[in-house]
Amino acid sequence: MNKLLHNNILFTLTLLGIATALAFLFFSFVSENTANIALLYIIAQILIARYTNGYLLGLFSSVFSVICINFFFTYPFFRLNFTLSGYPVTFIGMLIIILLTTATTSSLLSDGSILSV
Repeated sequence: MNKLLHNNILFTLTLLGIATALAFLFFSFVSENTANIALLYIIAQILIARYTNGYLLGLFSSVFSVICINFFFTYPFFRLNFTLSGYPVTFIGMLIIILLTTATTSSLLSDGSILSV
C-alpha cells in the first residue's frame, strides 16, 4: 500500500472519528433533533472529498455516516433499523451529496494540477 493511500485512509478515519465524537457530544445536549448530527457528518464528508484522492473513500465515508447515524442516534438506539420512515431518502441524499462533492473536488484538483504545470 503506497504512502498516499495510507495517509488518505488515516485522514478519513480520523475525520469520521471526530465527527462521531462531536455528534455524541451534540446528542447529549440536544437529543430530539438528529438532523443536525447529519450535518456534522456531511461536513466531514466534504473535507474528506477535498483532501483525499478518488471516489472510494468518499463512498465509504457516506455509507459509514449513514450507518453511524442510524445505529447511534436514531430510535431504537444501538440497533440498525433501516425501515424508519424517510431513511432511504437520507441514505440516498447523503450518497448523492458526497458523490457530487467528490467529483467536483477531483475535477478541480486535476484542473489545478494542469494549470500549475
